[in-house]
Amino acid sequence: MGGEKDSDRLRKYHGKKKKFKPGSHKDSVTSVSLNKFRKFIFSSHSLNTIRNILASSSNDSSVKIWDLQKGICVKTFKKHKGEVNKIEWNYKEDPILMSAGND
Repeated sequence: MGGEKDSDRLRKYHGKKKKFKPGSHKDSVTSVSLNKFRKFIFSSHSLNTIRNILASSSNDSSVKIWDLQKGICVKTFKKHKGEVNKIEWNYKEDPILMSAGND
C-alpha cells in the first residue's frame, strides 16, 4: 500500500528536536507538587515572593521550583546524590518542601 512504514514514521518523530523550557530537568520527572499556600519565599540577594508555584523532582538528582504564572524555573536544588523519587510540600507549615531520594 502507498503509506509510510512505521519505522519511517518513528524515524521522522525521533529525528525532530524537542523544545524544552530553559531550566528543564535533564532526565525523567518523578514527582510534582503544587504549593497549597501558593507562595514561596527564597533569598538569593533579595527577598522574592512567588505565587502559583509548583515543585518538581527528577532522576537527574534535582528539585526545581517553577513559577507557573511566568512559566519559568526560578530555583534548582542539587542536594541529592541520586535520583529524587518524591517531593511534597508540608501543608502544616509554609513553605517547607520535603524530598526523598536514592541517596
